[in-house]
Amino acid sequence: MNASNPKPPMPGRRWRSLRVPLAIGFLASLAIVAVGLLFYHQRKRALVEEIQQELSAIADLKLGQIAQWREERLTDARLLSADPLLVAAVQRWSADRGNEGVLREWLSRWQGQIGCKALVLVDAQGRGRLAGAPFHNLDFTDLSGALQSAAAAQKPVLSDLHRDTKDGSIHFDLIAPIPSAPGAGVSGAAFIITVIDPTFFLYPLIQSWPTPSPSAETLLLQRDGGQLVYLNELRHRKGTALSLRMPLDAAGFIGARALREPHGVLTGVDYRGVQSIAATRPIAGTGWVMVAKVDEEEVLKPVRHLLALVLSFVLLGVAGSGTGVVLWQRHRSSGYYRHLWWAAEENVRLGLSLAAERERLSVTLRSIGDGVIATDAEGRVQLMNAVSEGLTGWTEDEARGRPLPEVFRIISAVSREPCENPVSKVLALGGIVGLANHTSLLARDGTERAIADSAAPIRDGAGRVLGVVLVFRDVTEAYRAQASLHEAQALLQASLDHSQAGIAIADAPDGKLRYINDAALRIRGGDRDAIVRGIGIDQYVASWRLFDLDGRPLAKEEVPLARALLFGEASHRDFFVRRDDGENRTVSANAAPIRDPAGNLIAAIVIFLDVTDQRKNEAALVSAQKLESIGMLAGGLAHDFNNLLAGLFINLGIVQERLRRGDTGGLAKPMESIMEVLHRARSLTNQLLTFSKGGDPHRKSGDLVALLRRTLAFCLSGSTLTQEWRLGPGLWHCLIDENQIAQVVENLVINARQAMPGGGKLTVEAANVPPGGAPAPLGGGRYVRFSLTDEGGGIPPENLGRIFDPFFTTKPQGSGLGLATSHAIIQKHGGAILVDSAPGRGATFHIYLPASEPEEKQEAAAAGAPKVGCRRILIMDDVSYLRTASREQLEILGHRVSCAADGEEALRLAREAVGEGDPFIFAILDLTVPGGLGGKEVVYRLRQIDPAIKAIASSGYSDDPVMADPTAFGFAGRLSKPYTMGELQTLLSSLAS
Repeated sequence: MNASNPKPPMPGRRWRSLRVPLAIGFLASLAIVAVGLLFYHQRKRALVEEIQQELSAIADLKLGQIAQWREERLTDARLLSADPLLVAAVQRWSADRGNEGVLREWLSRWQGQIGCKALVLVDAQGRGRLAGAPFHNLDFTDLSGALQSAAAAQKPVLSDLHRDTKDGSIHFDLIAPIPSAPGAGVSGAAFIITVIDPTFFLYPLIQSWPTPSPSAETLLLQRDGGQLVYLNELRHRKGTALSLRMPLDAAGFIGARALREPHGVLTGVDYRGVQSIAATRPIAGTGWVMVAKVDEEEVLKPVRHLLALVLSFVLLGVAGSGTGVVLWQRHRSSGYYRHLWWAAEENVRLGLSLAAERERLSVTLRSIGDGVIATDAEGRVQLMNAVSEGLTGWTEDEARGRPLPEVFRIISAVSREPCENPVSKVLALGGIVGLANHTSLLARDGTERAIADSAAPIRDGAGRVLGVVLVFRDVTEAYRAQASLHEAQALLQASLDHSQAGIAIADAPDGKLRYINDAALRIRGGDRDAIVRGIGIDQYVASWRLFDLDGRPLAKEEVPLARALLFGEASHRDFFVRRDDGENRTVSANAAPIRDPAGNLIAAIVIFLDVTDQRKNEAALVSAQKLESIGMLAGGLAHDFNNLLAGLFINLGIVQERLRRGDTGGLAKPMESIMEVLHRARSLTNQLLTFSKGGDPHRKSGDLVALLRRTLAFCLSGSTLTQEWRLGPGLWHCLIDENQIAQVVENLVINARQAMPGGGKLTVEAANVPPGGAPAPLGGGRYVRFSLTDEGGGIPPENLGRIFDPFFTTKPQGSGLGLATSHAIIQKHGGAILVDSAPGRGATFHIYLPASEPEEKQEAAAAGAPKVGCRRILIMDDVSYLRTASREQLEILGHRVSCAADGEEALRLAREAVGEGDPFIFAILDLTVPGGLGGKEVVYRLRQIDPAIKAIASSGYSDDPVMADPTAFGFAGRLSKPYTMGELQTLLSSLAS
């Protein structure tokens, strides 16, 4: 063989030469696997310890906040029960219930200050509740044990969380005992119960979490027999507060272990059956255990990524080992360096993974919405997030290594003294420290902000304190908003409580009364607790005994508060309230719905005034105004009545003398004079009735100018004023109630006489106003305008807009009702009254009245009315001589007449006439029959007997509503007393058509 070409090695020798590399490769693979698994478990353990420390810190932080909050509530209760003025007031209330108003106001003020759901005063048995504001009918029947505990300890006691049996709300109650008066015994004891809504502070605090997490949550647990009950709403299951229960003997159940080990770090399954890690803390003074937990899957997710990376490296290592064995001989040196390179690469990758974890933690910390500052064990700043930088004015680089008090400067907002360094307190106590109330942070630039929250220690796996984490937030605006809210609530409550108007608020849709003030109780009478007892709208309407102004009970749909609740609409109504003592009070009520921002009806409010005395005063003033007007016209009245009486005496003397002589042919002229005098007397009487009564207008077509002349002659009788007339051509007739328009003219003339006490001229103008010529408030029809102008001093501009207001007057003795009455009369006629005046130029009043049909049309209609033949007519009148005279009139006209003195007799005659087959065609019914049935009561029963009968209302009262609208009351027509035979014949003829 050639020496330069050595023989290849034998197979056995070749394998023997590979044993060492194979062994080395196998051992290297085992080492890689062992190192990877060891690193994985170390990283997993470190991560679990880290999350356990974080959970413990969060649990300690929340525990401190809850403890501080409970202590603040107990301090509020101690202040309440130690107030000497309150103690004296409650002792008096316990003795005779005589100072409820004062106590209620005091409780309202305290409730607004401490921001609780309700503040309620109860006796030793939990009865006799008195609240400063509506407390939604809460149930206190289960508090007997707590009341006894508070009485025995003579200090405030906090009850467990519980669900109210009436409204379903969750709350817990702080019971503060009030010492009883000396000698009062147990019966004189009283308690102030502060009803606390956990949704306001406790639940939000529990549910909050300082870092972003998809599974982390905090639970409140309590033992209840052989079960545990969840006290708060859970993140992953709704409707659980005080409802979700679990057995205590469930294996591996983290909630059951938390009750057995209330201070530790646990692992197990939660209420969903999901493996979790948790820190537990007992809440001192309660049976509660707090659990801060997070899903294990979320915690181990980063390290499981690391495990996948390690396994990848292991596989890569095994493959590399195999390749190395094959190439061992040729690449020993390069394999060695390649192994070094691989190890370096692994270290780099692991370093990058650790850096990524640190970066994630840093990003998480900087994403927290509160300010966070972390210090070392000496209290020097190590880390700050962006929020803390903004609040303190220091950047993290500037603050790192500085003592915390230099960066985090806090003072008391009350005393202005520096506050103790929270880090020092945490390092000294080794536990969580909360900032005191009213703490302010002074920023680097001097800006002052109110802050809240606390500091907690940072511990390692062995429990050693490595530093302190301080979490705080800016609550300046929250404090301001809370103060403004409390102030607004106090102002609103005081306004409602002290309002002179009665105010009541009812919930929708059931109408349960939520609130009623003292003014409403004074109007209605009765006891507050008897009225506000959760009754619905039907019971409310029945218990308040409401009647309209005619005495008819109001239906539910007519009550303003009920309308607001049922239909969601505002309404106004005047009505009577019958008090418990039987007295009727006149009430003017306005009700309106209350809606939430979404527009949903949630409640209704009614505001009502007792106007009983006002209505009486108004009636008295109206009477006084009438007397004032009649007093001014007394001279003219006496003059006119004396003239009428003189005319009657003279003409009756002539008739008497001619009858004595047997000269009947000369009676016609004096009888005509007598009838003329009587017509004038009737007109004068109607004017006086209008003055005294008023009423709705009885409109008919009439000559306005003739009415003006008669009325001015009446009003200016005995006056020094002169008249000037300016009448337009072809004046139309007007559709008017002559008596009421005469009253308007009389009021205007009285004003003119007062404006010209030394005499002067009154100018009267009248003109037709064609369609479209009337002022804007009126329609486009035909009107007649008449104007009265005086030469007085005029009306100042500032008074022009008020002269038609009731009771507005510039006269020392005036009532201010004359022009208001005139305005109302003209409006009821469908017209308008305007004034034109200036100081020193007198005043002109313009009155627009609707024109009636042209005179030729009226005459044609009258001519077309059929004549009335012989009819059977029933007359009902309680005055015998009027019955006789009316009967004679009708018999002269050819009718058959039957008379009745009252309603019962009229009904009997009607039944007999129908039974005989000869019913009455007309019935003239007097509306007023003292001690018996009047026409208004008879007409319906009469029409039941004979539906075809035509009833005519007859009365001497112009204000009777039947006379204004007879058809609305079942009548076919009306006759105003006194009436003539011609008027009677005309009415019967029109009804016969």
